[in-house]
Amino acid sequence: LGLTQVNTRNYAVCGSTSADIYNQVASRLFAPSKPELCLYALGNPGADFLRFYPPNGLNGVYVDLTNQVASTRLIDTAVLNFSNAVQRLYQKGARSITYWHQTGTNGSDIVALGSARAGLLDGYTRSYNAKITAAMEAFGRSRPDVRLYPINLYVLWNDISTNPTSFGFTETTANALGDPRLRDKSFSGPGADYLWWDRSHATSKFHGFIATSMFEELTNSVLEQLEATPANATHQIQMNHLLIGRDYTLQGSPNLNHWQDLQTFTASAGTNQWMGAPNNAATIFYRLKW
Repeated sequence: LGLTQVNTRNYAVCGSTSADIYNQVASRLFAPSKPELCLYALGNPGADFLRFYPPNGLNGVYVDLTNQVASTRLIDTAVLNFSNAVQRLYQKGARSITYWHQTGTNGSDIVALGSARAGLLDGYTRSYNAKITAAMEAFGRSRPDVRLYPINLYVLWNDISTNPTSFGFTETTANALGDPRLRDKSFSGPGADYLWWDRSHATSKFHGFIATSMFEELTNSVLEQLEATPANATHQIQMNHLLIGRDYTLQGSPNLNHWQDLQTFTASAGTNQWMGAPNNAATIFYRLKW
């Protein structure tokens, strides 16, 4: 793109464990001047799961999938580290954060682990995804000014790996670098339609689907919430999880047919409040429009 790399502004690391992700956020991420206007993207701690692969796991640390106590401890530690990383991002001013679910198992996992252990791995993957979802939902409930965007790679990977041709993939077993039949290794060659680039990494085509999923999540998510608190003759409306910079209109209606504008504003923070006297209707409904 012709942009100059500035380490204090652009910092990305792949292949990280959950502990690495936390340390990168805590020690190496320098918040910009207006951190609340930025989007922060955290991947998944996929490297933690490499510890399940015999004989040496990751950096000599191997966890046998049949050891339920050790395997559960690994998952819980990954969830804790990742949750703490999100907490530190929030403390540094982040208000919009995406996070990825872990992808499911595939054919190469069955080859490396055997079908029984691959099944166990998929179960622990689903456990991680469920626990990180619960942790992030709890985090969001306790912080009404943050917007959290989950990217469900588990479902995406399952859809593509079970029906690859509908997504335009022509080869799902051999990898582009290791396939002796594939002489043109360029990004624009036939290997561009392979699912695997090497034995461990998917191709740019798959990452394109990740990018599309992220764009759809960011574009279509409706995270805004309203909380109404009656107080004598007035109503207090708390507006949460607002998108900073978005134009909003708070509306009220006694019958869901005719709506009256109560407040129009551009969000300068993730929350806002309105307090006013409702009309004489026994019931009044509120909605947020943008």
